Amino acid sequence: MLSSLLLPTRRAHIDFGATFAEIDGLLHGRGLRSTPIDPELAHARGLFLVEMATKAFAGERIARAVVSHVRAGPVFSSLVVTIHPRPELDAPILLADVRVLPSGTTRAYLDACGPGANGEFDVLFRKPLSQTLDAAVASAVRRQRVPEWMNAISSGAGAQVAASPGRGSVLAYALLRYVERYLDGVDRATAAVDASANVVAARKVADVVRTHGRGGKMIARAFGAGFAERYDQLLWNA
Repeated sequence: MLSSLLLPTRRAHIDFGATFAEIDGLLHGRGLRSTPIDPELAHARGLFLVEMATKAFAGERIARAVVSHVRAGPVFSSLVVTIHPRPELDAPILLADVRVLPSGTTRAYLDACGPGANGEFDVLFRKPLSQTLDAAVASAVRRQRVPEWMNAISSGAGAQVAASPGRGSVLAYALLRYVERYLDGVDRATAAVDASANVVAARKVADVVRTHGRGGKMIARAFGAGFAERYDQLLWNA
C-alpha cells in the first residue's frame, strides 16, 4: 500500500494504509487468497503525481476481489474495493469508493449492485448493509442517495456519505463493517436459479459504471489507455 501520511488524510483523520491492511486481513480471514496480477498493475506511477497500489483476491465463493489505493500527490487519496461473487450464487457485486479531498473532507460511495435480488436478498444483504450506513449517519456523517445513474442497478442498500474534516475514521470503519457484512451475506447465499442471468447483470453493472463513472477516465489520463484497459479487466473480472 502507499503511504497516507499526507496533509488531507491527516486533516481527515484517516489512514488508508491501515485500512488497506485491515481489508486484506478481513479477506484472508474469510478464506480468500491473494492472486498474482501484472506487476505494473500492482504498483503504478503515472502523470500528475498519481500512484496506485492494487491487490486481487479469490476464494471458494468469491470469483474476484480487488482493493486499490490511489493517491494524487498531496491533494487526493482514495481506497476502492470491488468484490465479485461467483455467478452460481445469488449475491450482488460490492462497490466501494472512499476518498479524501484536499479540504480534508471524506466522501464515500458504498453499494451492492446487480445480481442476486432473490427472496433472501433483504435478509442477507439489504438490511445489514443499510444498518451499517445508518450507524455511520448516527456518527454525524451526512448521507445522500446513490447517483441517479446508479438507480437501475443499485440494491437499495447503498448511499453516498460524507464526513467533515476530522471524521474520516468514521467512514473507514463503515467501509470495513460494510465489507464484513457483505461477506457474511455471501457466506450464506444460496445457489442461483440462473447463473447466466447473474453474468448478464454483472456486465450491466460494469457497463453503467464505465459509462458514467469518472474513475476509469482519471486512470486513463494518469497511466495511459493500455494500463486503464488492463486495470478495467482486472476490476470487472473480465
